[in-house]
Amino acid sequence: MARAARFPKQIVEAALLEYTAQALNPLFTLYANSSLRQQLHLAGNTRALDLLAARLDNEPWSVYEVRRVLTPGRSAWCRSWHGPRCAACLAYERQHGEPRPRCKACRGLPKQSCTRRVPDCYDPQRKGTVWRSVRRVGMLPRHLAKASLDRFASALGRELAHTASVVDGYAFGFDRVVTLQRGDHFPAVERQFVTAPASVPSKARDGFATAWESARAAAPSAPAPGAALLPIQSQKSGPFDHGRSEP
Repeated sequence: MARAARFPKQIVEAALLEYTAQALNPLFTLYANSSLRQQLHLAGNTRALDLLAARLDNEPWSVYEVRRVLTPGRSAWCRSWHGPRCAACLAYERQHGEPRPRCKACRGLPKQSCTRRVPDCYDPQRKGTVWRSVRRVGMLPRHLAKASLDRFASALGRELAHTASVVDGYAFGFDRVVTLQRGDHFPAVERQFVTAPASVPSKARDGFATAWESARAAAPSAPAPGAALLPIQSQKSGPFDHGRSEP
Protein backbone atom coordinates (compact mmCIF):
# COMPACT_ATOMS: atom_id res chain seq x y z
CA MET A 1 0.00 0.00 0.00
CA ALA A 2 3.00 2.33 0.38
CA ARG A 3 3.61 2.28 -3.37
CA ALA A 4 -0.09 2.82 -3.97
CA ALA A 5 0.11 6.02 -1.92
CA ARG A 6 3.02 7.26 -4.05
CA PHE A 7 1.49 6.24 -7.38
CA PRO A 8 -2.30 6.58 -7.05
CA LYS A 9 -2.93 6.81 -10.81
CA GLN A 10 -1.16 3.52 -11.46
CA ILE A 11 -3.00 1.67 -8.69
CA VAL A 12 -6.31 2.92 -10.08
CA GLU A 13 -5.70 0.93 -13.26
CA ALA A 14 -5.45 -2.26 -11.21
CA ALA A 15 -8.51 -1.29 -9.17
CA LEU A 16 -10.50 -0.64 -12.35
CA LEU A 17 -9.58 -4.07 -13.73
CA GLU A 18 -10.54 -5.70 -10.43
CA TYR A 19 -13.89 -3.90 -10.32
CA THR A 20 -14.77 -5.02 -13.85
CA ALA A 21 -13.71 -8.60 -13.12
CA GLN A 22 -15.81 -8.62 -9.95
CA ALA A 23 -18.85 -7.38 -11.84
CA LEU A 24 -18.58 -10.38 -14.16
CA ASN A 25 -17.56 -12.77 -11.36
CA PRO A 26 -18.47 -11.72 -7.79
CA LEU A 27 -16.01 -14.25 -6.33
CA PHE A 28 -12.97 -12.55 -7.88
CA THR A 29 -10.67 -10.36 -5.76
CA LEU A 30 -6.99 -9.44 -5.91
CA TYR A 31 -6.66 -10.15 -2.18
CA ALA A 32 -7.90 -13.12 -0.18
CA ASN A 33 -11.26 -12.17 1.39
CA SER A 34 -10.83 -8.53 0.41
CA SER A 35 -10.74 -6.22 -2.58
CA LEU A 36 -8.12 -3.72 -3.62
CA ARG A 37 -10.70 -0.98 -2.99
CA GLN A 38 -11.11 -2.14 0.59
CA GLN A 39 -7.33 -2.21 1.07
CA LEU A 40 -7.06 1.35 -0.24
CA HIS A 41 -9.86 2.37 2.12
CA LEU A 42 -8.12 0.79 5.12
CA ALA A 43 -4.88 2.52 4.13
CA GLY A 44 -6.68 5.88 3.95
CA ASN A 45 -5.77 6.34 0.28
CA THR A 46 -8.70 8.60 -0.56
CA ARG A 47 -6.78 10.04 -3.51
CA ALA A 48 -6.78 6.70 -5.31
CA LEU A 49 -10.43 6.07 -4.39
CA ASP A 50 -11.43 9.50 -5.71
CA LEU A 51 -9.61 8.80 -8.96
CA LEU A 52 -11.28 5.39 -9.26
CA ALA A 53 -14.73 6.85 -8.66
CA ALA A 54 -14.10 9.45 -11.37
CA ARG A 55 -12.85 6.82 -13.82
CA LEU A 56 -15.93 4.68 -13.25
CA ASP A 57 -18.21 7.65 -13.89
CA ASN A 58 -16.40 8.61 -17.10
CA GLU A 59 -15.64 5.20 -18.63
CA PRO A 60 -18.00 3.86 -21.32
CA TRP A 61 -20.17 1.10 -19.84
CA SER A 62 -21.99 -1.94 -21.18
CA VAL A 63 -24.58 -4.44 -20.16
CA TYR A 64 -23.06 -7.92 -20.19
CA GLU A 65 -24.74 -11.28 -20.52
CA VAL A 66 -22.68 -13.76 -18.49
CA ARG A 67 -23.41 -17.48 -18.77
CA ARG A 68 -21.62 -20.33 -16.99
CA VAL A 69 -21.72 -24.08 -17.32
CA LEU A 70 -20.43 -26.05 -14.34
CA THR A 71 -19.75 -29.66 -15.20
CA PRO A 72 -19.69 -32.52 -12.67
CA GLY A 73 -16.28 -33.45 -11.35
CA ARG A 74 -14.55 -36.78 -11.63
CA SER A 75 -15.80 -39.36 -9.13
CA ALA A 76 -13.63 -41.16 -6.57
CA TRP A 77 -14.54 -44.44 -8.25
CA CYS A 78 -13.22 -43.17 -11.59
CA ARG A 79 -9.98 -41.98 -10.00
CA SER A 80 -9.50 -45.41 -8.50
CA TRP A 81 -10.12 -47.43 -11.65
CA HIS A 82 -9.47 -45.23 -14.70
CA GLY A 83 -6.17 -43.72 -15.68
CA PRO A 84 -2.55 -44.80 -16.18
CA ARG A 85 -1.24 -47.73 -14.14
CA CYS A 86 2.19 -48.37 -12.69
CA ALA A 87 4.29 -51.46 -13.49
CA ALA A 88 3.23 -53.23 -10.29
CA CYS A 89 -0.48 -52.79 -11.00
CA LEU A 90 0.00 -53.95 -14.61
CA ALA A 91 1.87 -57.02 -13.35
CA TYR A 92 -0.96 -57.75 -10.91
CA GLU A 93 -3.51 -57.57 -13.74
CA ARG A 94 -1.48 -59.98 -15.90
CA GLN A 95 -1.09 -62.42 -13.02
CA HIS A 96 -4.70 -62.37 -11.78
CA GLY A 97 -6.55 -61.65 -15.01
CA GLU A 98 -8.29 -58.58 -13.62
CA PRO A 99 -7.19 -55.14 -12.48
CA ARG A 100 -7.06 -53.82 -8.96
CA PRO A 101 -7.75 -50.24 -7.79
CA ARG A 102 -4.96 -47.91 -8.81
CA CYS A 103 -2.31 -47.38 -6.18
CA LYS A 104 -0.48 -44.22 -5.07
CA ALA A 105 2.24 -44.79 -7.68
CA CYS A 106 -0.42 -44.91 -10.41
CA ARG A 107 -1.82 -41.59 -9.31
CA GLY A 108 1.62 -40.01 -9.59
CA LEU A 109 1.97 -40.84 -13.28
CA PRO A 110 1.39 -38.18 -15.98
CA LYS A 111 -1.82 -37.88 -18.02
CA GLN A 112 -4.27 -38.65 -15.21
CA SER A 113 -7.40 -37.75 -17.16
CA CYS A 114 -10.00 -40.44 -17.81
CA THR A 115 -10.63 -41.42 -21.42
CA ARG A 116 -13.58 -43.78 -20.80
CA ARG A 117 -16.13 -41.35 -19.34
CA VAL A 118 -18.86 -43.79 -18.36
CA PRO A 119 -21.74 -42.43 -16.21
CA ASP A 120 -20.09 -43.59 -12.96
CA CYS A 121 -17.08 -41.41 -13.78
CA TYR A 122 -19.03 -38.27 -12.83
CA ASP A 123 -19.81 -37.06 -9.32
CA PRO A 124 -22.83 -34.71 -9.23
CA GLN A 125 -21.66 -33.44 -5.82
CA ARG A 126 -18.26 -32.34 -7.11
CA LYS A 127 -17.67 -29.33 -9.34
CA GLY A 128 -15.61 -30.00 -12.44
CA THR A 129 -14.77 -27.65 -15.30
CA VAL A 130 -16.36 -24.19 -15.53
CA TRP A 131 -17.20 -22.88 -19.01
CA ARG A 132 -17.99 -19.19 -19.41
CA SER A 133 -19.49 -17.02 -22.11
CA VAL A 134 -19.46 -13.22 -21.94
CA ARG A 135 -21.52 -11.17 -24.37
CA ARG A 136 -21.19 -7.39 -24.37
CA VAL A 137 -24.42 -5.62 -25.27
CA GLY A 138 -24.15 -1.95 -26.17
CA MET A 139 -21.68 0.75 -25.15
CA LEU A 140 -23.11 3.73 -23.31
CA PRO A 141 -22.70 6.06 -20.33
CA ARG A 142 -22.90 4.53 -16.88
CA HIS A 143 -26.32 5.92 -15.92
CA LEU A 144 -27.84 4.71 -19.20
CA ALA A 145 -26.40 1.22 -18.70
CA LYS A 146 -28.04 1.14 -15.28
CA ALA A 147 -31.35 2.40 -16.75
CA SER A 148 -31.24 -0.29 -19.47
CA LEU A 149 -30.71 -3.02 -16.90
CA ASP A 150 -33.57 -1.59 -14.82
CA ARG A 151 -35.92 -1.78 -17.81
CA PHE A 152 -34.78 -5.30 -18.61
CA ALA A 153 -35.51 -6.43 -15.05
CA SER A 154 -38.94 -4.82 -15.16
CA ALA A 155 -39.76 -6.48 -18.48
CA LEU A 156 -39.03 -9.88 -16.90
CA GLY A 157 -40.87 -9.08 -13.71
CA ARG A 158 -37.66 -9.43 -11.72
CA GLU A 159 -35.93 -7.18 -9.22
CA LEU A 160 -32.57 -5.69 -10.03
CA ALA A 161 -30.13 -7.00 -7.43
CA HIS A 162 -27.68 -4.44 -6.07
CA THR A 163 -24.59 -5.47 -4.15
CA ALA A 164 -23.54 -2.49 -2.07
CA SER A 165 -19.93 -1.42 -1.82
CA VAL A 166 -17.99 -2.07 1.38
CA VAL A 167 -16.22 1.27 0.91
CA ASP A 168 -18.52 3.90 2.38
CA GLY A 169 -19.01 7.09 0.45
CA TYR A 170 -18.16 5.69 -2.97
CA ALA A 171 -20.48 4.22 -5.61
CA PHE A 172 -18.58 0.96 -6.02
CA GLY A 173 -21.54 -1.42 -5.89
CA PHE A 174 -22.71 -3.85 -8.56
CA ASP A 175 -26.05 -4.26 -10.34
CA ARG A 176 -27.20 -7.54 -11.85
CA VAL A 177 -30.27 -9.45 -12.97
CA VAL A 178 -30.06 -13.21 -12.46
CA THR A 179 -32.21 -15.17 -14.89
CA LEU A 180 -30.81 -18.64 -14.22
CA GLN A 181 -29.50 -19.66 -10.81
CA ARG A 182 -27.27 -22.69 -10.51
CA GLY A 183 -28.72 -25.71 -8.72
CA ASP A 184 -27.20 -27.76 -5.90
CA HIS A 185 -25.80 -30.48 -8.14
CA PHE A 186 -23.71 -30.67 -11.28
CA PRO A 187 -24.02 -30.16 -14.18
CA ALA A 188 -25.43 -26.73 -13.45
CA VAL A 189 -25.97 -23.56 -15.44
CA GLU A 190 -26.27 -19.92 -14.50
CA ARG A 191 -27.11 -16.80 -16.46
CA GLN A 192 -27.05 -13.18 -15.39
CA PHE A 193 -26.95 -9.69 -16.85
CA VAL A 194 -24.65 -7.12 -15.25
CA THR A 195 -23.42 -3.59 -15.86
CA ALA A 196 -19.69 -2.87 -15.95
CA PRO A 197 -17.10 -0.76 -17.78
CA ALA A 198 -17.03 -1.70 -21.47
CA SER A 199 -13.46 -3.02 -21.44
CA VAL A 200 -14.23 -6.75 -21.83
CA PRO A 201 -15.04 -7.97 -25.37
CA SER A 202 -17.57 -10.64 -26.17
CA LYS A 203 -15.90 -14.02 -25.82
CA ALA A 204 -16.64 -17.67 -25.07
CA ARG A 205 -14.64 -20.82 -24.64
CA ASP A 206 -14.54 -23.01 -27.74
CA GLY A 207 -17.41 -25.46 -27.63
CA PHE A 208 -19.42 -23.40 -25.14
CA ALA A 209 -22.66 -23.53 -27.14
CA THR A 210 -22.60 -27.33 -27.16
CA ALA A 211 -21.71 -27.48 -23.46
CA TRP A 212 -24.53 -25.04 -22.65
CA GLU A 213 -27.20 -27.01 -24.49
CA SER A 214 -26.01 -30.28 -22.99
CA ALA A 215 -25.99 -28.88 -19.46
CA ARG A 216 -29.41 -27.25 -19.90
CA ALA A 217 -30.86 -30.59 -20.95
CA ALA A 218 -29.22 -32.37 -18.00
CA ALA A 219 -30.14 -29.78 -15.36
CA PRO A 220 -33.98 -29.70 -15.39
CA SER A 221 -34.13 -28.43 -11.81
CA ALA A 222 -32.78 -25.02 -12.81
CA PRO A 223 -35.43 -22.26 -12.56
CA ALA A 224 -37.27 -21.56 -15.80
CA PRO A 225 -35.73 -18.46 -17.43
CA GLY A 226 -38.82 -17.34 -19.29
CA ALA A 227 -38.09 -14.54 -21.76
CA ALA A 228 -34.49 -14.31 -20.58
CA LEU A 229 -33.45 -17.16 -22.86
CA LEU A 230 -34.59 -15.30 -25.96
CA PRO A 231 -31.72 -13.94 -28.07
CA ILE A 232 -30.72 -10.38 -27.23
CA GLN A 233 -32.27 -8.15 -29.84
CA SER A 234 -31.00 -5.04 -31.54
CA GLN A 235 -31.07 -1.59 -29.98
CA LYS A 236 -34.29 -0.75 -31.87
CA SER A 237 -36.38 -3.59 -30.45
CA GLY A 238 -34.55 -5.04 -27.46
CA PRO A 239 -34.46 -4.06 -23.79
CA PHE A 240 -31.00 -2.53 -24.14
CA ASP A 241 -31.92 0.29 -26.48
CA HIS A 242 -28.91 2.59 -26.22
CA GLY A 243 -25.51 2.39 -27.82
CA ARG A 244 -24.05 -0.31 -30.02
CA SER A 245 -24.98 -3.96 -29.76
CA GLU A 246 -22.46 -6.68 -30.49
CA PRO A 247 -23.05 -10.18 -31.85
